Amino acid sequence: MGFDFRRQDQIQEFNTTIRGRLAYNTLQDFVDGVAQTASINTFLPGVPRWQAYRYYDYFFYAQDEWRVNRRLTLPYGLRYETPGDPAQWLADIDRRVVAANNNDPRFLFTQVPPRDKNNWVPRFGFNYRLTDRTVLCGGYSRTYDLVFNNIYLNIFSAFPFTQVNNLPARTPGSFQYVYSPGFQGVIPPPPDPLQAPRTLAANDFRAPLA
Repeated sequence: MGFDFRRQDQIQEFNTTIRGRLAYNTLQDFVDGVAQTASINTFLPGVPRWQAYRYYDYFFYAQDEWRVNRRLTLPYGLRYETPGDPAQWLADIDRRVVAANNNDPRFLFTQVPPRDKNNWVPRFGFNYRLTDRTVLCGGYSRTYDLVFNNIYLNIFSAFPFTQVNNLPARTPGSFQYVYSPGFQGVIPPPPDPLQAPRTLAANDFRAPLA
């Protein structure tokens, strides 16, 4: 029997297009300031530039082997896993965002996946000696993988943490649009936050099973 405790400490900058993106079809479009693509992402008030996921993973197991007789052996065991909850950091940051926007519920980070607590892993098998030269073996086990944190990094890169700002194609003043929020100020939040693009995970999101 045994256990495994892991402290995960992932501090990372994963911010796409926060310095803006401009793409022009022709050199003349560049001179005229009409970009085909003009976009920049900005943080909502209360959101830090760096993401800091800190949590603990816990794993426990017990296993044994029963030698029924000289021909038959039965290995068996049970494992329990509860991986950490990176989504909690996002929920904590979102409380700042909601407070900075007059507690408007449209700024809530909803569908927060809870900590995964029901990962029970049974294992059992058999080894049967047919002859001194032939052994028949079989078994069953379940295994879990850890959740890939890139999913949470992408949630952070969208509303209600990061605001995606795009100009229609070939809008005059494209450069100034990107330059102003990126280096001089903050774009106001959208009129209807419920229409802002979001990246979501279902509330039953859990560690993958094999």
